[in-house]
Amino acid sequence: MRLQYIFHGEDNEPHPFHVKSNWIPPVQPSVALESYLEEVKVLHAEIQLKKPKDNISNAERRALKTLGENRNINLKKADKGTRTVVLNTENKVQEGQIQLNNVEHYRPTGPLTVLWL
Repeated sequence: MRLQYIFHGEDNEPHPFHVKSNWIPPVQPSVALESYLEEVKVLHAEIQLKKPKDNISNAERRALKTLGENRNINLKKADKGTRTVVLNTENKVQEGQIQLNNVEHYRPTGPLTVLWL
């Protein structure tokens, strides 16, 4: 808000190679602005944050932990949404190898090294 107060009325577009500054605007002579900023700071300090509600049960959490410890499967967050994907490790390695063998998108840069999970 101090920046808006200082540069009010200047409609300059930033230069395309503008480097973000670490400059912090000094306290302004505007009593109204500084009073408002101080009041907002006090109100923010008084906000009581609540721990978010867990969206899965204890049994589901234990099941996910058990699955996560299994080296034969991989648990990953799905690309979209809040789903969890369970994938056989062997199938995951095969799919990765198929992707890497696609010379249209990937090209070897040196000797091929195969990593086994």
